[in-house]
Amino acid sequence: MINTKTIDTNKYLNDNLPVELKEAIANFYDKIKQNDIDGLSSAYKMIYFEAKDSWKFKEISIDKMREIQEYFRRLANG
Repeated sequence: MINTKTIDTNKYLNDNLPVELKEAIANFYDKIKQNDIDGLSSAYKMIYFEAKDSWKFKEISIDKMREIQEYFRRLANG
């Protein structure tokens, strides 16, 4: 179970990231704030694919892509 009080729901939102990736991250945080645990899996998938696309189009580095994917994977898996 996720402890919503210990999660920084602004992490990565203030970084210089592509708009689509920021929107996917904001959606994930909304699921946490709404305590929609079932929705976290699909929200994580959106982050995963947006980060991958951002890397493919050279908008973020491969290291940043992996960092973002790992962070949200850990949150989604509790």
